[in-house]
Amino acid sequence: MPRNPGPWKLARESGEQFYVDCKGVNRYAANGMRVDYYRHNPDHYTKHVRKRILNSFYGITLEDYNTLLDSQGFACAICREIPEDSEGKGLTLCVDHCHAENKVRALLCRPCNLGLGNFRDRVDLLLAAAKYLAS
Repeated sequence: MPRNPGPWKLARESGEQFYVDCKGVNRYAANGMRVDYYRHNPDHYTKHVRKRILNSFYGITLEDYNTLLDSQGFACAICREIPEDSEGKGLTLCVDHCHAENKVRALLCRPCNLGLGNFRDRVDLLLAAAKYLAS
């Protein structure tokens, strides 16, 4: 006996499988329209996703991010460089935050953010690494 897919019913349309929910909405088609829209409007998609990530991960708005970016002069808070890709386009800075207090600290370029992450935000390890490099 076939498994019951719950509220989703398997249906056939022109030989292809698709799922229809209990309200009769073809979810694959709805998702396809969304993908198609974002494919033709990449700036809107990028901004939309960026807003969702900033809010859900860090609890800040896009306006908060832009204010912080402006206050840092569009540069990384550690190395003070403005990140660019090989074509000279500006790259987004990473949001650095304290995991213990869940508080945003600053915006960092990817290498600086990865460096802090690899040192697990431990000051003693960073100081030991600085001492090692100086010797």
